[in-house]
This record gives sequence, C-alpha cells and structure tokens, in this order.
Amino acid sequence: MIKRQSIQQLFPRVEKRVWGNEIFLVETSHYIGKRLEMNAGTAGGLQVHVEKEETFYLESGKAIVPLEGNFN
Repeated sequence: MIKRQSIQQLFPRVEKRVWGNEIFLVETSHYIGKRLEMNAGTAGGLQVHVEKEETFYLESGKAIVPLEGNFN
C-alpha cells in the first residue's frame, strides 16, 4: 500500500542536461512529474523506474518511448 504524502516543493527544480533542461514540477518518493525541454536533434538517456511512476507529456515534436522492457 502506498502511503499518502504531501507535496513539499513549491517551486520547480531545474537540472541542466547536455540535451536541454529537466524541470521537476512534482516530486515525492513514489511519483515524479517533470517537463523536459530538449534541444532539437538530441536524445535523452534511457530511464527505468521500478518504484516510481512518472508522467510523460509531449507538447511538440516527436518522441520514441520504449515500453515493457522493449529497449531496442
């Protein structure tokens, strides 16, 4: 059973990456909501979360997202 947690962070945390910016909007021990601002022609790293859920929203452009362990 997942214990309810309050969201403690009021302002987004921004991490600069080689491919652009990773903006953490919501962050708890079981969930992350973030915005990725990717530079054209770049690729982000592969992510696998065993104990967290993450929301992915694509505002514009294209994304290739492997699902269910299909990483090729």
